[in-house]
Amino acid sequence: MSVLLIPRIDSDVILYEIGSCGQYKDEEGELVVREFEFVIKLVDELIAAIGEAVMSSGPPVLYITSRPDFIAALNRRNRFMGDEPLVFKPNFREAIAITKPYKGTRKSDKPYHFMNLFLYLYETYDVRIANGIEADDLMSIDQMEDLENSVICTRDKDLRITEGNHYGWACGKQPEFPFQYVDKLGWLKYNEAKKKIEGVGMKFFYSQMITGDTVDNIPGVKGQGPKAAYKLLGEATSVAECKAVVMAMYKEKYPDNARDYFTEQAQLLWMLRVNDSTAGGWNVS
Repeated sequence: MSVLLIPRIDSDVILYEIGSCGQYKDEEGELVVREFEFVIKLVDELIAAIGEAVMSSGPPVLYITSRPDFIAALNRRNRFMGDEPLVFKPNFREAIAITKPYKGTRKSDKPYHFMNLFLYLYETYDVRIANGIEADDLMSIDQMEDLENSVICTRDKDLRITEGNHYGWACGKQPEFPFQYVDKLGWLKYNEAKKKIEGVGMKFFYSQMITGDTVDNIPGVKGQGPKAAYKLLGEATSVAECKAVVMAMYKEKYPDNARDYFTEQAQLLWMLRVNDSTAGGWNVS
């Protein structure tokens, strides 16, 4: 394996995961905040462990989605350096989501050290801020530009629709996603015990077009779950077949607006391959 392999680390996940380790509730239910040095040690160890897991000797690149408070903090920092102020851009998917608000069910609570951790990562590592798009999109864009020397590192299953090397570290009950190469078509499995679908590549993307994504408030096809998606797509042999099967379902379930609804769901679920959020990045031929 090439020693030039670049770990592209989803640090939106890290901000919450490690930030949450910086606090706990005591026996009386009161919040206890740990020293920030404890949090720094945890995040440095995790980033180093990710690099070791993918056998990379090169420095990682960290990806974080823009937020108004992040941009304000960076502008305060950059003002003293004479840099041009940054302008926050909202996630382009918010304008696309018509059926339901995108990520409309997400809670707004943040760990105590959330902002401290963001600033530490920004000052310590090579950080790329995704403004107007998500960190997931920027990771996908960068990976597609250098498939041979790139590995997406995240616990977020959604990014695994992007071709190339992937790795996911273990956390709590979520197991490690071993280092592997994801081809364009990918694969699907149905986990009977958990009643959910698992997979990668375009097969997984099209399965989400059926099941939706409750975490991001993306509805998919009403009444159609993981078992139905696996039955339709599990044995598919091409991306074109996957698309045709799902489009047929949309036409059956939504005869009056099948194409518009199909396009809305696709743009919400798709990870950009080029930095062009104006078109929603919908290009899966």
